[in-house]
Amino acid sequence: MNVFQAALVLAFNEKDEYTYAELRNRTNIPKQQLNGGLLQLCNPKFGVLNKAIKKPKFDDENEKISFNRKFGEKLKNIRVNVMPTPSKEEKKETMNKEN
Repeated sequence: MNVFQAALVLAFNEKDEYTYAELRNRTNIPKQQLNGGLLQLCNPKFGVLNKAIKKPKFDDENEKISFNRKFGEKLKNIRVNVMPTPSKEEKKETMNKEN
């Protein structure tokens, strides 16, 4: 689990449900990392969080995301450490900085 994902999970200590916009404002995580982290945590394979709209996107700022109270893992730890792929714009920006 990376730092962004940990921050997202910790937010659910105070409330069981947030909208996408509330989580973004509460955590101040950049949009790309927020989307990647949330999608991994909402992945049915792990099931840490529940996503109201069962699509692999966050199109609606008011989409509800809730903590899965039924979550339980028989293993001692879970690996949810997938970093989002940089966008074309980010790659181009990095290349311009290096040159």
